[in-house]
Amino acid sequence: MSGAAVSDLTAEFTIEPFDEGRPGPHVVKAIEAAEASGAEVSVGPFATKVEGNKDEIVRAVGAALDASLSEGASHVTVTVINPAAVDDSAFAHPVFAALRPVLDVVGADPIPPELLSGTDVPIEWEGEVIGGIRLRSLEGAVSRMVSQIAGELGGDLSTLSREQKQQVVRLLNERGAFLIRGAVEEVADLMGVSRITIYNYLNATRREPVASVAD
Repeated sequence: MSGAAVSDLTAEFTIEPFDEGRPGPHVVKAIEAAEASGAEVSVGPFATKVEGNKDEIVRAVGAALDASLSEGASHVTVTVINPAAVDDSAFAHPVFAALRPVLDVVGADPIPPELLSGTDVPIEWEGEVIGGIRLRSLEGAVSRMVSQIAGELGGDLSTLSREQKQQVVRLLNERGAFLIRGAVEEVADLMGVSRITIYNYLNATRREPVASVAD
């Protein structure tokens, strides 16, 4: 069993409808409300996570729920996890250790068998389900990818040169960001350029010569 204290809980929530491009006000206001409640909030590419004791979780989730519904949310899904009561022995399995780098890239989390839902991907080993994989929400994925890449290049978007912005677009393309609906428009807004500029950057990237093996 996990050694986490009983008072340490985690709540994850997703909010619908999913808007193209940037998250809608029903998502933004919910996140702001959760942060204002005093709990520790982290916004992942597929879900928003809140960590804290029971009272903090109740306040944060309640505030997020009230804000999202007030802004017109149609569905709010909340999962509260008590790590102290979860058998996490499966995560010591070499399968999850091997999958961890892949999960980080695609935006997914390992899930213990007792918390698997119908939308999770079960992982079976020698005839036994040892856990599963859960994809996070796509909301905000593009902006987080842009921020991550900008950080890798040593600054934020406001400090990047034109050549560095072209490099950001190239890396976003390599990492599949433009497969997400509305990504071009969102990247253009974040960079303060037009959609045509982003398309030009993409076209330039796709025209780059591929290095030969001899190179």
